[in-house]
Amino acid sequence: MFGCRTLRSFIALLAIWRVGAILSAQQPSLVPSFEVASVKPNTSGRILTTVDPQPGRLTITNIRLRVLIQNAYQLQSVQIVGGPDWIADERFDIVAKLADDSAPRPGAYSLMLQSLLAERFKLRVHTEQRDLPIYVLATANKDGKLGAKLRRSAIDCTAFAARTPASAPSNADRPFCAVRVGPGSLTAGAIPLSQLAMTLQPLVQRVVVDRTGLDGNFDIDLSWAPEQLQRGQPSPNAPLSSPIDPNGPSIFTAVQEELGLKLEAARGPVDVLVIDHVDHPTEN
Repeated sequence: MFGCRTLRSFIALLAIWRVGAILSAQQPSLVPSFEVASVKPNTSGRILTTVDPQPGRLTITNIRLRVLIQNAYQLQSVQIVGGPDWIADERFDIVAKLADDSAPRPGAYSLMLQSLLAERFKLRVHTEQRDLPIYVLATANKDGKLGAKLRRSAIDCTAFAARTPASAPSNADRPFCAVRVGPGSLTAGAIPLSQLAMTLQPLVQRVVVDRTGLDGNFDIDLSWAPEQLQRGQPSPNAPLSSPIDPNGPSIFTAVQEELGLKLEAARGPVDVLVIDHVDHPTEN
């Protein structure tokens, strides 16, 4: 049942391929495209969305269009503004083929999905800045003491990336200059806290701004009980070999108790994507 990647994995995958700027869907010539793509409505009534990236092919099953837009542009749900009601209700199956079986360059999948949205759904958008609720990531202790699971790292990831060829050491326990996110867990190796803030965004469903004032890279281990477990619901993505304590802390409590940081509710300027036009998909 879970041989394909789940939507949570899809979000994490696209986060790795994140690009720094949003390209407007009104400029499809600037966006790399899939060689061919099939888009069909999914009326199964199922809830689960699955994503299966294979060499030369990306298959997405049962995804809502609003979620696809959110991930193509690497935004949180609150950053998508406008559009008809059906984009949040109707679901689609997408099979997209690449020109060859080589791995896409970083950022390419996001850009290809933007192109698909422009071509098949006639999506036209523009960006604005609005004052919205955000979370501020700050230090929790007045003395500046960090939590036991937030430790400074001596690894220089910039120097590592400049090596030719770059070869990461093999360490199954901790990702190297990267983040690994699972149900109720986050493990990172030698990342800046600005990257932690970005990683927390889909988990708390808001933009997170790093205002810790802490420079350098950190090793991080964070564990919490996902909201559905706290509500007594099963977590379908949790591996059987790693049970999650339903009585564990919320992610907000875990950030404070385990990392010595805190997520403070605030308001601030947020870039949003405004949907100017969207249609049901054209025929395959």
